[in-house]
Amino acid sequence: MSYTKEIEEYRQQAYLFGRYYNIYKADGTYDQRAQELVEQGLLLHRQSTENPVEFLMHMMSRDEVYDAYDREHCPILIYKSDPICYGVLNGFADEIANCLDAMGYLVELFELVPGREEELLQFAGLRFRAVLGIQTYAFSIRFQDGSNLHDRIKGPKINLIFDHPIWLKQHLENGPKDQFVITHDKNYVTFIEEFFPEVKKTFWIPPGGSLWTAEEKKEYSLTFVGSYHDPALWQGEYERAKEHSDGIAEEFMKEAGEHLHWTWERSLGSVIEKRVRAGAMEEPSPKEFRELLYLCKPVCFIVMCRIREQIIEEILNSGQRLHVFGDSWKCDHWEKYPNLICHPAVSPEESLCIYRQSKLSLNIMSWHKDSMTERIANMMMNHCVVVTDESGYLVDNYKEDRDMLLFDLEKIDRLPQLIHYYLTHEDERCAIEKRAYQKALSRESWERRTAEILRAIEISCKEL
Repeated sequence: MSYTKEIEEYRQQAYLFGRYYNIYKADGTYDQRAQELVEQGLLLHRQSTENPVEFLMHMMSRDEVYDAYDREHCPILIYKSDPICYGVLNGFADEIANCLDAMGYLVELFELVPGREEELLQFAGLRFRAVLGIQTYAFSIRFQDGSNLHDRIKGPKINLIFDHPIWLKQHLENGPKDQFVITHDKNYVTFIEEFFPEVKKTFWIPPGGSLWTAEEKKEYSLTFVGSYHDPALWQGEYERAKEHSDGIAEEFMKEAGEHLHWTWERSLGSVIEKRVRAGAMEEPSPKEFRELLYLCKPVCFIVMCRIREQIIEEILNSGQRLHVFGDSWKCDHWEKYPNLICHPAVSPEESLCIYRQSKLSLNIMSWHKDSMTERIANMMMNHCVVVTDESGYLVDNYKEDRDMLLFDLEKIDRLPQLIHYYLTHEDERCAIEKRAYQKALSRESWERRTAEILRAIEISCKEL
């Protein structure tokens, strides 16, 4: 290691020691750590006229030299939390952290534990280049006096959201003053800008894809690495929504079911527009619309689940074998299909291997009408042909039947024929696989997405 690199690493250690002195005081390691750093600095001083211990003294006193170094080198804090979505979101945090580290940025990963949120107080008063949460609840944590915990932490707070923003309504409403959002669907950017003035700025950045580096045989013809959700589970909440929305939920259900290409807000907006024209209600304010959509969200879940169910049934009824993963498929509804092959659940990393072993893999959007998802990126980057319903981003950036196989939600009866054709025309399928792999490597990698996140951080800092 060069002397210059040794000095820079020493400075970073000294900086972190000064930054977190209160933690080391509390755990009783302060004196030992200080002595070790002094001794290390004196050894380095023998190799140069520069005295690294002087820098350590500045960091320990947290003077103007510390402040200048802190402004330039402060870390990016990334929250991890419960392994929801089978650990997918925590996987995003790890991918971003690894890319930032490789790019030379100081990164701190912090695991949020429900019931121990007071541990976040250790960051109060500290400066971060940014605080990133992956669909986190942490940014809405408040003290008894109503103040937001993260208003005591310096730097932009950026929540990366990969579901419709209305699902996170309470968190976005109660976020810190310097709250920003990154989301993967361009419609969600528009929705937040219109209905969540609490958010300072929203950026469109999809998640990236990851590689499974080992060679694998194509063991599966068609896979679906997704869960099954029974629409009936939401029926009780839907009945309550009908009651409290003066029947709007019922009309919303009909409108959304008839216009499968529309966003939720467009379908609900159409229902409201008809009622306003008929004199049945007044035009709601943006806040009132937001509350109404939140009340009617059982409609969204029921429609999504029904469509997913219909797509799977259409494939199975054609006789095509479909490999699925996890216990959600082991229920009465699917018992009559011997061609639905259930396997144990897989982790996000193991799913990469599944894609590598699949000729085709199915994706069904959770009503993301203008997005890219990590599942599609992962399929493409692991030599698997994507079969997915359309989104604006996919149509604009990839060619149908050349880069992936797209189907129309309103014409799912054509899906089995599409699948059969490409399973029986290997040359054409392999050509799609190769083109998609090359495109995804250049467009959909976590390295590229992390660079875009860094640009969003730079813009956010200027907005403060």
